[in-house]
Amino acid sequence: MFIHLSAVLMLAVTFSPAAAQRRPAAPRETPAAAPGAADRERDDLTAPVLPARRLSMPAPEAPPALPPGADRVQPLTLDVRLTTRTNGRTETRVQTVTRAADRIHVATATGVEWLFERNPVDPRRVAASAVRHGERTIVVYGESDLRMALGIPGWAHVLTMGVDARALTPAAAEARTVAGLRFLKTGIESANGTHTLWWNAEQLLPLEYAARENGLTVVKITPGTEPSRLWAPEVRFPGYRVMEFADWLEAH
Repeated sequence: MFIHLSAVLMLAVTFSPAAAQRRPAAPRETPAAAPGAADRERDDLTAPVLPARRLSMPAPEAPPALPPGADRVQPLTLDVRLTTRTNGRTETRVQTVTRAADRIHVATATGVEWLFERNPVDPRRVAASAVRHGERTIVVYGESDLRMALGIPGWAHVLTMGVDARALTPAAAEARTVAGLRFLKTGIESANGTHTLWWNAEQLLPLEYAARENGLTVVKITPGTEPSRLWAPEVRFPGYRVMEFADWLEAH
């Protein structure tokens, strides 16, 4: 899945063809003189030149823009049920999501918990840490790691639980209210057609989504968060080792 590239820089000495034409040729019968101090000085002053960079692959795609209101979502704790259908089999997972404007913690039932963090300089970008309790290890994912390994292109994808707000159809009049939040019935377009989605545009929060291959239901919404879940994993688990994702991948 991953290709590790080692960058090799080739140095070349500058050379001027015009200067070579002006330089008188030494007589054939005269052996070349040993380099003197002046020659050595010219060699020392010769600047190395890097070859022009040739891209073997296109530049990575920029993260998607944030939908309006992304920096104003209120802190919430969500109990989420995820359904995946593959080859006639249905798998259900339950997760607890602790959600703030710049950090999102996801607790799973598999012994792994995640902390996603919005980039403070470019809020479109995201990094993450996976706490693997069985290994007592914190695995650090950079932006490109998340994109390639998990298909997460940026912070907007994490904040909206994978809902692309640009793909929503106009909302209908039908509405539901849960924990004081009003959700409108709308649709979202995908490669497999348009599917029903209950959506709160102010909090950029899905309530329920169902498609042929997967579904999502927020079964409980609690205002506020448990602050410690949004702390850096290194602070919460000081005895755990910390590894970059590439290093962890090589070890497995």
